[in-house]
Amino acid sequence: MLAMGWDIAKFMPTKGRTSYPVPIEFSLMTSHLCSILGSCQLSLVVMCLLAGLSSSTDAKKLALRTMVVYQLLVIAMQAYKPSGTGVEGSPAMGPLPIIIVLALPSLLGACTI
Repeated sequence: MLAMGWDIAKFMPTKGRTSYPVPIEFSLMTSHLCSILGSCQLSLVVMCLLAGLSSSTDAKKLALRTMVVYQLLVIAMQAYKPSGTGVEGSPAMGPLPIIIVLALPSLLGACTI
């Protein structure tokens, strides 16, 4: 998050030159959301590995189609809710070209199987 220019302390209200401490609830919520998103990512990885090791063509099709839908939703959300925070130096858009390049093999596989 720091690499994207997002520092929790910068968003906290200030009193003079010092900012108020980050509430523990905010830190816990951020950790919770990152844990859930990480679990979803690991689930996709396991799904793709199991489909790749399977001899079933239907399992491979389902995994590829699921990945295509996932990647299309990520692309849509990058356009709808960009990763930028609005502060100076914050990126206006996430790594959209990288996401599109990563989606192409799944899309190609879903169309050819």
